[in-house]
Amino acid sequence: MHVYVVLIEQYHNFYLCHHHHYKKQKKQVVILGAGRDTSFLRHVLLPHEEKCNNNNMNVQWYDIDHPSVMQTKKILMDSSSLVHVTELPSSCETTKDSSSWSLNVSLSSSAATSSEEKSLQTDTSKQNNNNASSLTSSSSAAYHLVGYDLRSSSTALFDTLIADFQFDINVPTLFVLECVQMYLPDSASRSLLAAIPKTCKSTTFVALYDPILLSDPFGRVMERNLTNAGVISSSSSSSDSSLFTNRTLSSQMEKIKTAGFDIVIGCDMMNAYETIVTKEQRQCANRCEMLDEIEEWMLIMRHYCFVVGELLSSKGRTDGCNHGDDETATTTHNTNTDGRENEENNVSCLEKLCTVGNNSPLGFVEGKCSVLYQES
Repeated sequence: MHVYVVLIEQYHNFYLCHHHHYKKQKKQVVILGAGRDTSFLRHVLLPHEEKCNNNNMNVQWYDIDHPSVMQTKKILMDSSSLVHVTELPSSCETTKDSSSWSLNVSLSSSAATSSEEKSLQTDTSKQNNNNASSLTSSSSAAYHLVGYDLRSSSTALFDTLIADFQFDINVPTLFVLECVQMYLPDSASRSLLAAIPKTCKSTTFVALYDPILLSDPFGRVMERNLTNAGVISSSSSSSDSSLFTNRTLSSQMEKIKTAGFDIVIGCDMMNAYETIVTKEQRQCANRCEMLDEIEEWMLIMRHYCFVVGELLSSKGRTDGCNHGDDETATTTHNTNTDGRENEENNVSCLEKLCTVGNNSPLGFVEGKCSVLYQES
């Protein structure tokens, strides 16, 4: 869905690039249930107007999915003429099963040249900009493919990331789950989300995109279709399916809050389309997705949600960073501060990712989204 792509691209861009004080600091991105997601290639290797100068070496990027999926992804990358992939030395025991790798990835010479030329043609002012000139076949970035069944122990997953893949619990991290929970038992999904606040000590974000069945006829059709497609086991009860259990936006948000995140903001995709997505982006989406039935499209949009959660660092709780336009938004954050590290002032500015109103870099609008805070 093009609208979701726009949302998650904006989220990636701001997290990686937008704040000029923050862009040089080390950061991490973890795509849970990554499948064949190519966000790493787009955001770290390819030049675009939002890309930070020389940013790629400061990012540790993790794609995590079932071992068979990661094996296929590695084969595709090895066979691609667009990238050059080098396996990094590792003491990782899991690499013996041929489903996990730490890689050094760079654009091939031809791809780098083509990307550079396209960037220069798009904006001639970039001839004097390091965004274009610094991207050559020698530019590379750390990329980790981790084969892991997300239904297994979440604690074991983080132990593996820390021990074998340079995951740093004291570095700001963004976790992304795109239509992942729907494949998981609710208990496994909750365990996975709860493991993030238990492990990470720095400012941490989660971005979630998932269907919400609601309780209307359209949702029942979705449920039947997903069951017929094998996404939901026909023998499963409603109590062990994340999709069945979390049928509404509010239940998805409450789930993230219960996991331990301090601030949660969410909206259905129709409200996201009307508020977060710009006029130009809506025009692009309309060109990408030709529709005959507007009413059906609106129903679909109402049955998917975009939710972001933030785990505040101790610095974010004590520097007066405003997460909304009202006083309540600034006075309900003083929770779960034990064990958090003090970080540089620039991190508090990144924390605006989870704000509503004029402060929101994503464009969350009061009245068009829901907000939850941890109780003091």
